Amino acid sequence: MRRSWSMRSLAILLLLVALAAWGEMQETTAFRVSKAAEFGPLKPALQALAREAKHRTNHFCVVGYRLKDGEKQAWVHWKEGKQLILWEARSPESENVAALVQSRRRIRLEKDVVATEAEVAGSTYLVTRSWVTEILQDCRAHGDQVTISNRPSHPGAPSRGN
Repeated sequence: MRRSWSMRSLAILLLLVALAAWGEMQETTAFRVSKAAEFGPLKPALQALAREAKHRTNHFCVVGYRLKDGEKQAWVHWKEGKQLILWEARSPESENVAALVQSRRRIRLEKDVVATEAEVAGSTYLVTRSWVTEILQDCRAHGDQVTISNRPSHPGAPSRGN
């Protein structure tokens, strides 16, 4: 009887180790969105976001992730907008600007970020500080840094955001 219990324990332990190893292989992979055709050119999409801004100069970092199921998505860190914005690639490519501007997920970094998982408590909009830190680190390491200026279209035109 004792021997069958230890065999079961060993089998459960091996199963758990195998599942953990499989889970690690299923992690998402960060990539440069500028090299992914699915998103199209970065600048027009980021210019559309910057039009919402009162800031003359806007700094963005865009990092893509290849998900477990093979799909691709990106997170856009908008420094002046104090947001992380989910960008889901659409087909046709012409819809990608709208996909970013009308994103279903905009994380306001000053309001939607909490310290612990316990504080998230099942919320559909709160995220942890550690999750945000991980995205920002991936962005610095693997992302595209883009600066967009909201300048007058011709000399003498009033500038936006002053």
